[in-house]
Amino acid sequence: MMNLFDSGIDCMRYLAENDSAGDGIDEDWEVVLSETDDIIAIEIFLALHRKLINDSMNCWAAEVALTHPPRDICDIDDAKLYLHCLVRWIWLGIADNLEFQAYVDANVSRVIHTGQGAILNPQRMGWAKSSLLWLPISEENFVQIAGALVERFKNYLFAEHCWHELTQRHVGNQVNKDMFALLIDSDIVTQKYQDEAYQRLTNLSAKVSKGLPGIEALDLIHDWLTKLLALPRHTQLKKIRATRKAIHDRVKDIQRKGGKYEHVSFEGDGEYADKIPDDSLRALDNGIMGDEFLQLISANRQKIEGILHQNVKIAARRFQVLEKLAHTPALTCVEIAGQLDASEQTIGRDKHAIMQNWPAIRDVIYSQ
Repeated sequence: MMNLFDSGIDCMRYLAENDSAGDGIDEDWEVVLSETDDIIAIEIFLALHRKLINDSMNCWAAEVALTHPPRDICDIDDAKLYLHCLVRWIWLGIADNLEFQAYVDANVSRVIHTGQGAILNPQRMGWAKSSLLWLPISEENFVQIAGALVERFKNYLFAEHCWHELTQRHVGNQVNKDMFALLIDSDIVTQKYQDEAYQRLTNLSAKVSKGLPGIEALDLIHDWLTKLLALPRHTQLKKIRATRKAIHDRVKDIQRKGGKYEHVSFEGDGEYADKIPDDSLRALDNGIMGDEFLQLISANRQKIEGILHQNVKIAARRFQVLEKLAHTPALTCVEIAGQLDASEQTIGRDKHAIMQNWPAIRDVIYSQ
């Protein structure tokens, strides 16, 4: 029977496989996955021993973690930096999640039994069941707990270090910075800046195509954005620096074809973002429609938001988009953007995220 640790590893590999371009797990994910085993083990260990952890221990661990020099990440590319952040955002602090604790309690036999089996001092020793092993709770275990807490905070700091490096790499180039703002969901990037970034990229397309008959400037940047949005997020970031070249290459391609090309529609994040499978939000194959389907979505809101994004605000907005599409699948990005006071680009990304994560969302809905 698979234990909790193995299940965690399998979940990460499932995520990696579904978030990789092409078949199997891509090279970027494979590199980052090699570090997740320890993170998963630490969080499970801390969940098992959570009753022994207090605020002063957390403060002490954070201070110790700050004394360690930051890891050199200069040679890590953008895709891997993002994935390093992502896997840590997924796992860090899961031991403090009430739902995870309830799962541990239900599957690891009450976690801690004070005094059970103790032969020295029942008041200072207990037992915790980890996988198939019973672990004594003693002063020695506090050393292990303290070490695990320090490692948790070191992982927090490493994720922040990677994110800071990722954002700083694109600051010096306006095109890269604007593409980063359009592709990344973050409260740091304001809606106003996203709108300005989109306008600057449109102006770049207009400048490249100026004086060339038969070419609409918007098609150049729309074509590139649509291609990127069909890729996993970490792969998008790897290709940001190719934006200017991609626009120029698109012009050359159109010229080779004598000015004939297919117009690239771009409502929100483009035509691709609106291509949500017919059977997804309608759920016809399960015979669930209308109010019943909406009720199932609402009943699983917390789990679904956890699937859609780690950021609470972004997850909440995406859940609203999902509810609206569940009620009226034909709603466009423009219509939803007006209802939620967001940009078309943002809603396009939300719809794309819903589509990518739909298998996991369906599993949650129909597991009831």
